[in-house]
Formats: sequence, C-alpha cells, structure tokens
Amino acid sequence: MAGDWKAAAVKSAIRSDSSSSLTDDSDDLPSGEVGESVVIFQKYDKNSNRATNDPDFEMYKHVDRYGFALNDDVQPGESGEEEKVKRREIRREKKWLKLLRSWSQYQGTARLSRSIYKGIPQKFRSEVWRRLLNIDGQKQIGLYDRLRLAARLRAKDTKQIDLDINRTYRNHVFFRQRYGFKQRSLLNVLTAYSMFNRELGYCQGMNHLAALLLMYFSEEDAFWALHILMCDNIHAMHGFFVPGFPKLLRFQHHHDRIVKARLPRLRNHMESQGAHAALYSTKWFFQCFLDRVPFSLALRLWDIFMLEGDVVLTAMAFTILKLHEKMLMKLNFEQLMEFLQSKLEKNFGFANDTAIYALHATMATLRRRKQLSPPPASRHETPTELVGANALEHLADAPCSLSMNLNSLDYSEAGSIIAFEKVNASYENCSHSLPVRNETISSDKSSMKSELEKMKTCSTSTVDVLNAERTLHHVPSYYDNLREDYCCACSPAPHFDQQCTTRGKDNAAQMEHMKKPLIFTKEKIMVVARFFQSISQSVSQSVNQ
Repeated sequence: MAGDWKAAAVKSAIRSDSSSSLTDDSDDLPSGEVGESVVIFQKYDKNSNRATNDPDFEMYKHVDRYGFALNDDVQPGESGEEEKVKRREIRREKKWLKLLRSWSQYQGTARLSRSIYKGIPQKFRSEVWRRLLNIDGQKQIGLYDRLRLAARLRAKDTKQIDLDINRTYRNHVFFRQRYGFKQRSLLNVLTAYSMFNRELGYCQGMNHLAALLLMYFSEEDAFWALHILMCDNIHAMHGFFVPGFPKLLRFQHHHDRIVKARLPRLRNHMESQGAHAALYSTKWFFQCFLDRVPFSLALRLWDIFMLEGDVVLTAMAFTILKLHEKMLMKLNFEQLMEFLQSKLEKNFGFANDTAIYALHATMATLRRRKQLSPPPASRHETPTELVGANALEHLADAPCSLSMNLNSLDYSEAGSIIAFEKVNASYENCSHSLPVRNETISSDKSSMKSELEKMKTCSTSTVDVLNAERTLHHVPSYYDNLREDYCCACSPAPHFDQQCTTRGKDNAAQMEHMKKPLIFTKEKIMVVARFFQSISQSVSQSVNQ
C-alpha cells in the first residue's frame, strides 16, 4: 500500500510540474494517432527554417553564459561571481587540454575525478561528457536516422511530446522559438527514442533530459547519450521512467533511511508537517536536480553524475537537507514545499564550490558507512529485453530512401515514376544526402512537371558539381544496403549493389568493413547525378504523354 500512494504522489508531482503558464500553440489535430503525428511534424518542418533566420539578435545581450534569458531585474553583463568562475575556468583550461589529449592515460584515475569535481570548463563540457559516456563506442551508424524517419508515422507519443516541448526551457535561446530548429531536434530525439526503447516509450521528464543533452550535443549524439543514461549500469535511468517508477521509489526509500539515521530531528519535523520524500524529491532523482537548483550548480552535479553514476543522487539529496537543516526546521509544510521546489532554484544559499565540497564529503562518509548505494535493483527496473534489439523489425517498411536498393529500380516509365515518387517522398528528411531544396515535391503530375524543369540542368561542369543539390535528391551511401549486406567499399557507383567480399567471414570484421566512410569524388558525384537525370527524363516523358 505504501508503494501505491507514493507512486500516486509521483504521478501527481509530474503532472503538476508539467503544467505551465505557457499556452499551447498547437492547432486542433485530426483524430487518429497517424494523422496527429503527421500534422505535428509538418508544423516543425514548416517553421524550423523560418526560426533559424530569426533576426532578433538583441536578445543575446540579455542571456546568461548558459543561454538562459535574464530576469527583468537583472542587468545585462556578468555578476562578480560569474566573473570569478570564468577567470578560474580560463586558468584551468590548459590542464583540461592536457587531460583530453591524454585521455586514455587519465581515464579512471583520481586525477581526472578531482578535476571533474572542481568543475569542467564550459567550453570542454561537451567533449568530456562524450568521453565519459563513450558515445562513439555505443553509436550504431545510420540507425538513428531510420528511427527518426519511422517515428514520423509510427511514434505513439508524438502529441504528448509536442505538448511537453512547448513547456521545456522556453527561456533558453535554443528552445524559445515555437517549432524552432532545436525544438524540432528535441521532437526528433524523443520520438526516435520512443521507437528504440519500446518498453519505455516516452515519459514526462525525459524532455528535460534530452533538452539538456541538446545544449551540448548534436541531435544524433544526444539520442545516443539519452540511451546510455537510460540503459547503462551506473546511470540506469530506465527504472525511473517505467510504469510504477520502481527505481524512484527505491531511491526515495533509501534517501528516507539516510535522513532518518543522519538527521533524525529534521526528519521528524518534516514528517510531522507531512513533507514526505515522495513530495519533494521526485525531480531531484528524475532529472538529477534540473529545475531544482540553479542551472550552474545543476551542471556541476551532472558532471559528477556522468562520472559516478546514480550514487550521486541520494548523496546530493542528503547534502541539500544537511546544508539547510537550520532553516528547514523553522518551516511549515507549505514553506517547506516552496523552499525545496522553487526557492532553491533561484537562490541555493551557498556557492557552487561549497555545495560540491559538501557533496564530496557526504559521499565519502556514506561510502565509509556503506550507505552510499541503495539496495540492489529489482528486475522491474531494467529492460526485460535488449533495448533496440527489435528496432530494425519495425523499420522494415519505414519511409526512408536510405533503405532503397537503387539497383532494383525499374527503368520502365511506370516504374521510374514510382521510384521518383519514393525518392522525393523521403529525401527531405535524409541527413545523409547533399543539401537539397526544402520544398516537398508533389506527387501529382501537374506539380511534378514544373518541378522536373528545375531538375534538367545537370551537366559535367564544375559549377554543377558544386551545386549538385539541384539534381541530386539522394546520394547513395554505405547505409543504403547495409541490411542486405551490400557494401559501398566493394561496389561501383551508382548502384553500390555488390555483396561484401568479407561476407561469411568474421561478423565484426564484416560490419567494420561495410561501415567504412564512402568518399565521393567529383567523378562519382557526376555519375550519380547523371543516374538521377536519366530517371528525371524518363518521368518527364511520362508526364508529357
């Protein structure tokens, strides 16, 4: 029964925290999940390019060093504390350059750990996080793009994700523009991950995690970073978001035990006021203190979270209560909730270095007393099947030109029209193509006829090579036929249809060979350009008939 009311409290906290004074700009959507998903994605496609050309540069004078808009009562410019932090970071940049250049030498050492606790310079945070998570070692080439495209029609949570995006860091320069390019990236990451981790799907709270990652990573890297945080052994955030929130309840129970043992007077006072851990610690654990402490401190905590894993969560939760024990003892229920859920974010009351020093001391004490780690996880916290194992099965007929075997195209008039429509139905979302026009080519013949006139400018001149996007709607790459064991390293342009010479040998060696990047020379580009020109001419003849 205790678990039931705690889970209900968690759901209520998530629901209330997701509500915002911001109004949803979404228009009425048609019924049916597919129709809703299509309309939502069309809004992002239509408006993201316009958002990137936003001429409002004045706002950049009114943001802090992390990209958040300053309050009206804060004058542009850096405070004395921020100046000190920047000067300290500049002094330490040379040390971090040395660490990064000799990463294999320092990885896992006390030297690296001390440096991370002292703070990662803002300019190096992306690279350090990348290496701590080993993103490059986990990334599966081409899979994210296929998931992203399939999600446009198949993601079940697109509407809820869109609603949550509208209230995610709208005071940040990346996410302030409705349907802007970073909001589109956030939509892509969350819908793609809901396809990849089908057992988890999407849960409110994941939007803030993905948004933070997008502040420091590219879209694809943010996707893989999110996956690592969800499913690796030391972070294992999957259990926080699955139905029933088993890991959240386990961590809240462990937190309560620590407070009862180490801060008994405060714990008795908070219990007497009805301020149970389930009511104030949900976002502490769900989001590693995002939106519950100042963002600059949250980043320092995330630095340590990337390094140490989830053990930092209960340690920091205890540290917050210990640092503010005297004040908390004087507050009633409403004041306790206001202080822990909103006031701390505005003013933590201690310098970041002081808070991190106290956290380090807490972790040492809890580790020595064998209280740092909560009890072992239950089987309900971990995925019941290998995440992503069945992802490719659901992408068999995904609307992506990358899955097309170009050698199988029918060169008859009817077949060429079908092929042409398939390519143009998907090229718009293909990040592996050369830059192409953003307008979607209509499948009806009248619109296609006018579009074809723009495509018949292909020649072998250098100018047309440099402007190959006018005729190249899809450049075959090593993703195209990977599923069919076709190999770009063993195949000539334009078809890339030859079986890999390593077929039948060691699977790891075969996959590595097949994933070698394909270098397009001028000659190869023009071969593929002429290939598409031949298709265009065939379609044009059919349209004119």
